[in-house]
Amino acid sequence: MCKAIPSLFPAGTHKGYLPTQNGFMAVRIQTADMTEFELVLLIDQPQSWQQAAAPREYVTRAHKQAGQISLSAIPMPGIFVAAMHWRTADAVILEGGTGSENININFQTKGHLHTHFKGLRHDLDMQAGRHNLVYTPEKGEWHQIKANDNLEMLHVSIDRDHFRNLIGTEGAWCNRVLRELEAERPFSGTHGTGCITGAMQQLIQGIRQQSPSAPMCNLLQQSRLLELLALQLAQFTAIEGESAAEWISRDDQDKLYWLKTYLDTCFLEELSLTQLARLSLLNEFKLKRGFRQLFGTTVFGYLRDLRMNHATRLLRDHKLQVEEVAGMLGYEHAHHFSAAFKKHFGSRPSEWMGRNHAR
Repeated sequence: MCKAIPSLFPAGTHKGYLPTQNGFMAVRIQTADMTEFELVLLIDQPQSWQQAAAPREYVTRAHKQAGQISLSAIPMPGIFVAAMHWRTADAVILEGGTGSENININFQTKGHLHTHFKGLRHDLDMQAGRHNLVYTPEKGEWHQIKANDNLEMLHVSIDRDHFRNLIGTEGAWCNRVLRELEAERPFSGTHGTGCITGAMQQLIQGIRQQSPSAPMCNLLQQSRLLELLALQLAQFTAIEGESAAEWISRDDQDKLYWLKTYLDTCFLEELSLTQLARLSLLNEFKLKRGFRQLFGTTVFGYLRDLRMNHATRLLRDHKLQVEEVAGMLGYEHAHHFSAAFKKHFGSRPSEWMGRNHAR
């Protein structure tokens, strides 16, 4: 049986050097000391990015231990977006951030980033295909990254007042967030991280690939970003639905969160509803209804998103052939996989082969 793998970076390891799987130790770096790698500071101070890079121009800087980072800034009214690529050298613990009055969002498409923010009760374990949303005005966060990793993310920073206007006042999730903002208390969009769906992935690719010289470029980018945020907030709203709190017990919620972690690790296995119910110690009705209520998608819809996101990485990063990827995902015929892939992402698998967005 495939068991859920615990976080690569357990909570509390930031107090000393981080032991890695290959026996080496992580380098601890204070954000304020990274003078050779100053663009990392821009994650905490997005308002300064406009002096660092013109829209859609990649600026690359290097640090002898932390590796190389490339950023492409995309300023919008009240919102700042950056496409980011980070190739690490040593394993890194980056600590000592300043906190932020903005709402910060990450859509992680490659690599593994484990983060702790002061004031949040849970860490954020950001793996490829995951997203988050945080408000963390208190200083004291730390970030852990593996050695020789290749991180890719779309980072979004939204002015707090602009965010208030965007989300409105309807629903339990919006009301909770507005209360936290009013009290200036740290919060996250959900407990842990959300899953990047096929629709989200399409919008992220559109934002990354849009040429600044294209007609109506700014308007198209704003439209894509707002749609991406709407999908993210809809997922959070579904996870925190009032109906879920009314009937899902805390014990059952814990079982469903365990099952979600299990699926994150074992998504390539052939799994039936009966098997999943037995593994999670839930009956099939509670499993189906509870998973949808907590996570905003069906259990098999979630599996499909995980598998298709994995397929894009195999095609893009490992340059595997469509037939190979189809076999790894359990498809008997490659054309069945291609049809499912196109339905999910709106593009053929062959269009992703060897694709590389790093500049």
